Amino acid sequence: MRLIPLLALIISVHARPASLSPEYIRVTQLVDTIRVDEFALIERGIAEGSIASQEDLFGATVTLRVLGDDPGRVSGSQARSILAGFFRVHKIVSFSFTKIDHQSDRPFATGRLIWIERGMRRSAQLFVALQRHAERMTISHFNVY
Repeated sequence: MRLIPLLALIISVHARPASLSPEYIRVTQLVDTIRVDEFALIERGIAEGSIASQEDLFGATVTLRVLGDDPGRVSGSQARSILAGFFRVHKIVSFSFTKIDHQSDRPFATGRLIWIERGMRRSAQLFVALQRHAERMTISHFNVY
């Protein structure tokens, strides 16, 4: 089996979308597997309330919106700080992605977040989008609404 650098694989996926060669299919499956694994890490981090500690998941800038705040573009470290505060106050009961689109150029996932706040059970929709940053996919949008 011939090994091709990941960047070349991604370029070939986008350069020949109509191609159905065995190499194209393997490349597409590899890219999809990488994105699914990234969403699994993000999902676990959110469910455990530890997403903010996973520095390598956040891009240089993130569009962030948390429960009614105006969306804003912040640095990755600012996003992690804001989310750390959110998860410190909101004790997560459950979270899982209900929709994952990992095949587009801008992969995203949505899910229902349930937490306890002041003894009351609350819920919100959560949206996460990824974008290529250097050789990896990172969080570019994180919205809790």
